[in-house]
Formats: sequence, C-alpha cells, structure tokens
Amino acid sequence: MDKCSIIKIQKKVLAWMIIAITVTWLIGAFMAAVVTAQTPEGTLTIHVDPPTYVAKHRGEVFDINVNIKDVTSDLHLIGAEFKLRYNTSILETEEGWVTEGDFLKGFAELADVNTWFSVYVENDCGIIGILILPNATGSWNPPFPDGSGTLATITFKATHRHARASSCELELYDTILINDNLEEIPHELTNGHYEILATPLPELEVVPEQYVVTQVGEIFNVNVDVKSLDRDWRLIGAEFKLHYNTTLLETKEDWISEGPFLEQFAPYGTWFTSIVEDDYGLVGILILPSATGTPTESFPEGSGTLVTITFKATYLPWEPKPSCVLELDDTRLIDINIDLIPHTVSHGHYEVPPYFTLTPDAGFAATTIVGGRFAANSQITITWNEQTITTVPSPLTTDSNGNFTAIITVPTPTDPGLHNVTATDQTGANAEATFTVVDMTGPQGGQGEQGPEGPQGGQGEQGPEGPQGPQGEQGEQGEQGEQGSAAPTEVVWASIIIAIIAIVIAAYLLLTKKT
Repeated sequence: MDKCSIIKIQKKVLAWMIIAITVTWLIGAFMAAVVTAQTPEGTLTIHVDPPTYVAKHRGEVFDINVNIKDVTSDLHLIGAEFKLRYNTSILETEEGWVTEGDFLKGFAELADVNTWFSVYVENDCGIIGILILPNATGSWNPPFPDGSGTLATITFKATHRHARASSCELELYDTILINDNLEEIPHELTNGHYEILATPLPELEVVPEQYVVTQVGEIFNVNVDVKSLDRDWRLIGAEFKLHYNTTLLETKEDWISEGPFLEQFAPYGTWFTSIVEDDYGLVGILILPSATGTPTESFPEGSGTLVTITFKATYLPWEPKPSCVLELDDTRLIDINIDLIPHTVSHGHYEVPPYFTLTPDAGFAATTIVGGRFAANSQITITWNEQTITTVPSPLTTDSNGNFTAIITVPTPTDPGLHNVTATDQTGANAEATFTVVDMTGPQGGQGEQGPEGPQGGQGEQGPEGPQGPQGEQGEQGEQGEQGSAAPTEVVWASIIIAIIAIVIAAYLLLTKKT
C-alpha cells in the first residue's frame, strides 16, 4: 500500500469520527430538551415540616406542620385527608393538640365560605380531614387554592427518653387530595423524622479519688458524689454501701452527714439514714413528696455531694504499701416510678505512705537513715538536694517487709541550713526528710589593738605624665649672636646677574612706553 492510500484512509476515519461525535451530541441535546419539556416546574407534594426534629428532654413539647406545596388553581383542590403515624412509646398527642392550618381556610374565606375540619387520634396515628365547603347551590366558588401552605399543625410531647437515643418516622399515609368533581388528585409524599437524644448515665464517685494519710489519729473526710445527673432520669432517691478496711480506718454513724445536693431539689425535705456495719457504712437518702403524696416537679440534675463520711486513721502498719479500696457497693439510684436508674461507679483509694527518718536530723558529719513501707527487696536510691549520694551499705536494699537502715555522710558540711533528703524505691514510691547542717564557723571576734608602724617601703613606679600647663610670660631679649660666615662665591655672582637682568628689562619697558 502506497503512502497516498494510507493518507486517504486516515482522512476517511477522521471524517467518520467527527460525524459520530456530532450525532451523539445532537441526540443528547434533543433528549435533554424532551426531559425538560416533560418535567413540571413543581410537583404537588404533602410533606412534614420540619423534616427532622430532635428533642433534648423528656416532657419537651413541640409542633409539627403537615404542609402542601406547588398547588395550582387549575387543579380545583377542595379537600385533603391524611394519616400521620408515630411511635406512641416515645411521643404523645391528643385531638385537642391538632389545629387547622391557614392554607385551605384562607382560600375558603376568599370564596366567602367556611371549611370543615376533623381530627381523630387512635392507636399509633392521627387522622385529619379538611374540606372547603360548597356554596348554597352545592358548587364551589373560585378562587381555588394555589401555591403552598400549612394544612394542619400537630403538637407532640416527648414522653420517654432512654439511655440510648430513640427515634421514629413521622409517616404520612392514606393521603387523599380531591377536586370539585370529587376526583383524586395525584401527589407525592415526604415523611418527617423524630429523634430524642440519649440520656447520659449518671455516675457515683468517691471524692477525693485517693487519700494518703501521714500519721496515726489523722481525721479526714470522703464525699460520695453524683455526677452528670440528667433531670430526665427523675431521680428521687439513692442508696449505697461504702466498704473500707477496719484495721486501718474507723468511722461512726454520727460521722456520716447528708450532702447538700438532693436537699436543693426537695421542697418538702429529705429522709436520710446511715448505719455502720462490719466493714462498711450503709447510706440511704430519699426526696420526700408533699403531704398529699405529690412528688416534686423539679427533678435533680447536675453534680453534687450526696454524703460526707469522716474517717480516722487508726493504724499505720509496717508492711509494704498498706492501703485499701474505698469501694462503693450495692448502689441504687431510684426514679419516681421506683425503677432503678442505670449508672456507673468510681471507687476511692486510701493509702499509707512510706516511712523515712534521719537520726540525728541536724549536724555536719553523718546521719543514720531508717525507712519502712517501701517495696520489698527493692533497691533504694538516696538523694541529697536531688543529687544521688552513696550509702553505707551500698547498694541499699529493703528487706522482705520493705524496711532498710543505712548511714550517709553529709555531702555539704560547709553549707549551713535545711537540705532535702529523699528515699525512692524501684517502684517509684518515695519519702522525704529534712536535715539541718549546723554552722560551725562561730561568731566573728572583736577588733584587735593597732600594731606598731612598719618600716618605710621602697619608691613606687613613676606615675603617668600630667596635662600641659598654661603658657608662661614672654622672657627678656637675649644677646646678639655672632656674625655668620660669608655666602659662597657662586651664589653672589648669581645674585648680581639676576639683578642686572631685572634692571635691563625695567629700562626697556620704560623706553617702550615713552615712545
């Protein structure tokens, strides 16, 4: 095949590709024009507004509208009927909570007639019917409805809220739109959605989370708090036990007092009781109803203290890290229906710290260190003002009970004052003590008598030159000096020649001027 044939084939292929692309574009444009021509500007629709409603609390009241949009007057719409289905376990409405919208009513007023409006609430839905009434002759007067508006407004109440979010569809069904010939008008539907947020779980917690005692007989308070309580739980009471180690701690019934939290939501007062048993304290609190049995209308919410328990440290044992859990047990939070409210629990912790002493705790040479309640068989590091120092024995290790004894030398004997000494085991447990370095220099003595005068010292170095003084007065004229020697002969003859030349030039100038 020659080169000319190949070029002709290429031109034919290119031409067919251009034709195919052009045809495809024309078909697409035609189809788009057809679709545009067949799609109306608006589609008659019954819809729920707002499309989604999210409630935050039980008892919350809100409105839902059932609207109609894109009605045209040529449809001759005169009536509407629909059902709206909802979840009756989380929502509530009544026939008296449903009101007629202004859309059909407004056009009825323009036609000088009224509307008929009917509501019926059953099982899981509301049934609503609206009709523009005919005139006295049985026919309908224009103008007929046109545009968009509200058919009915339904008021709902959120009746339940759970630990998990709850929701349901607000579903339109069995909908009918009729014209003045009592024929059904085609239309579309758009449902709504309802949701109520999850109720966060409250928490019972021991505060402070950890308490470290320092000495036998020490008295301290522990609170049992409720945290993040939502009012939708409708709490009216609480009960719990707090376990503790009776070897380490002591409490009594009159050391347990009610906190302020529930009292602020109890207009009729609270009932409070406490009992101390073997290894725990049992506490109960209840918000009292009115004399007629009516409960409070404002249920507790937020965070606060339910109970304060006072403890006394009765024993500090020598075993390693003695401690106990302040454990909440058999906890109950009760709502107005005497149902249990789910919740979480955070326990507390009581601890006896390591023991560490210096004997003596003042001096300038050395001291004996004694420690206890550290980790068993653990190497101990001793620091002086945060600098590690050597001990005798070295390395220093606790015994099986977590105790140790050693001697250290004061590393700063000439630096009087307080110095921090710290013992730390391999688990990170530590204890501190203070050592005072005594000032051994003593007070300064009094001033002695002046000694005899010493011999004169040698001459010192010459000092720097001083500034120039002012100019002095002019002195007397001195005597005339001796006569100088004669000038050389060459110089004399040169002077005479120069003088003769100067005279000749001057004479010439004078004669020239006269002439």
